[in-house]
Amino acid sequence: MRTFLVVSPRLGHAVARAEFDDFLNTAGLDATEMEHYMLDSPTAQLPDLRRYAGVFIGGSPFNVTNEHYSEHQLAVHEQLDAILHSPVPSLFVCFGTGFSQAVRGGEVGNTHPEVAGLTTVTLSDAAASDPLTAGMPTTFRAMTGHKENVVTPAPGSTVLATGPGGFAHMLRTHEHSWATQFHPEMNAAGMKRRMSFYMNDGYFAQDDYERICAELDAADVSPAHTIVHNFIAFARDYVPQSSALRAPAL
Repeated sequence: MRTFLVVSPRLGHAVARAEFDDFLNTAGLDATEMEHYMLDSPTAQLPDLRRYAGVFIGGSPFNVTNEHYSEHQLAVHEQLDAILHSPVPSLFVCFGTGFSQAVRGGEVGNTHPEVAGLTTVTLSDAAASDPLTAGMPTTFRAMTGHKENVVTPAPGSTVLATGPGGFAHMLRTHEHSWATQFHPEMNAAGMKRRMSFYMNDGYFAQDDYERICAELDAADVSPAHTIVHNFIAFARDYVPQSSALRAPAL
């Protein structure tokens, strides 16, 4: 049975390892069924994706809306573009939502940022027939924290869920690629651990940390985890039906 790959487009081995552990624990897979790869330098190159049943792409401190891109961010864009247009199923989380939409002609802005913590996700009518969201509750809680969001989805993308204010919180980019602005891989412990790495990066006010942690502990985010489980089931059974249209990287 082919394994799954978690790609971390970020610096810092500790935070990347914590991210991998979040995916592994929520997926319920054995450690031999999931591999981890960091895009932590401009020269980092992905392994052959055909070895894997599916690819999870974790979050990143990068933003699509940055005025200027570093050499590292440009290299990350190139590698994520290769994932998006590969024949292997993919699930982009957080940063990858804006990237996967912008690279295909969508618009990303800063109209609906969310402070690190909990959010409410509402499924669209289209979600009822999507393999990752079918049968899920119409509204559920999830972990979040982002500075940018999709303003206008890319042509051909389907909005599967919205967040407070109506922005796109989950999209199907094409036949076998999805993106969530929220974090379906995280539980309360994972979110608190992630916040500890970014205490001074503008995702939340330090004075609010204890309050946010208490709210996380009291919330049930297990419905969001269903997306990870459903992606694994989809990827294991996936047979390509069409080719994703290639668009130039940002």
